[in-house]
Amino acid sequence: MLSSIDRSIQWIGQQSGWLYVIVSLLTILETVLRAVFGAPTIWTLELSLMLAGVAYLINGVSFPQATGHIRIDLFHKRLYGWRRKLADTISVVVASTYLGVIVWWGLDQAIPSLLYGERSGSGWNSPLPIIHKVAIPVAGLLILVALLCQVLGSFLATRHSSSGQHR
Repeated sequence: MLSSIDRSIQWIGQQSGWLYVIVSLLTILETVLRAVFGAPTIWTLELSLMLAGVAYLINGVSFPQATGHIRIDLFHKRLYGWRRKLADTISVVVASTYLGVIVWWGLDQAIPSLLYGERSGSGWNSPLPIIHKVAIPVAGLLILVALLCQVLGSFLATRHSSSGQHR
């Protein structure tokens, strides 16, 4: 079950990269409409910001699989045995605490934004603030779940391999 959750979160992170392709196409569209036809849009910039912001946040869900992002390899490679496990434990505690604060703070921002129907106030008056404020705790929660799946999977693998040695 852990591997399916982990794969699903990884897939979400990878698929969010396609939002950058859409942002690129929107930028090309806006440039052509503005330069060639003299007809700029009022929505392209905000939509691009909305999509790029969400992609940036959601792309972070793949960082627990790249464990180098949460530790400093220069020091980590010099550690062995219990010292390495202690360093890994400390990094997981720090990362989990940080992500917990991000989720809590993000919800504190997202809930009022949703309740009040916050809008951008521009000519298009998009729901950009709502989307970004909701994406923050969602991304934080996905990263936290991915990190905890990785830790639990590592713990279970260590426990399984150590129980096999005593037979």
